[in-house]
Amino acid sequence: MSEINIATKIIFLLEKICQAYRNYLWQIAYKEDLTPTQIEILQTVVSCPQSNVSHIAKELGVSKPTASEAIKALIEKGFLHAQNDPSDKRKKILTLTKKGRALTKRTEKLNALFLNCLEKLPPSQNKNLYKALLLTVKILYEEGMFKLIRFCPFCANRKSSPQPICIITNKPVSPENFRPNCPHFKEIN
Repeated sequence: MSEINIATKIIFLLEKICQAYRNYLWQIAYKEDLTPTQIEILQTVVSCPQSNVSHIAKELGVSKPTASEAIKALIEKGFLHAQNDPSDKRKKILTLTKKGRALTKRTEKLNALFLNCLEKLPPSQNKNLYKALLLTVKILYEEGMFKLIRFCPFCANRKSSPQPICIITNKPVSPENFRPNCPHFKEIN
């Protein structure tokens, strides 16, 4: 029998982590008669408060009609509220209702479980894992696997210099300063 290389083992483990995350969200979705996409929309609204249909579609990698239909159902079920965007009356800004906030609190329990697992690792292993995952995401982004990643390496809010500087935090754009789901994220055109 041939030896299985480490990359294959890592992919297997990443699949298992994704499966656990997906299964947990699906259980919550099922109890509330929601789809997994609808749960993802609610999570996106939490992490990006100025979300609209176009933003949700791009963030989740779905079509605008798919996002629009899912958002309409979330509004009808009382999880989301849509209000006119003051800067563009054609757009609607999405906000969570009390019911929506309560549901997203339940989804945060899984994040806490993952955080607990990672805190059990020595800091050096966490740092190496972070660097490896960061590089993997960067490569996948460059291969077109993501339409949008709200994360410092992909943000336009920076001054170019030998070491780019974030214009929001005034810190170097480097792995130790990256802010996932930064509310100030601005997509690079």
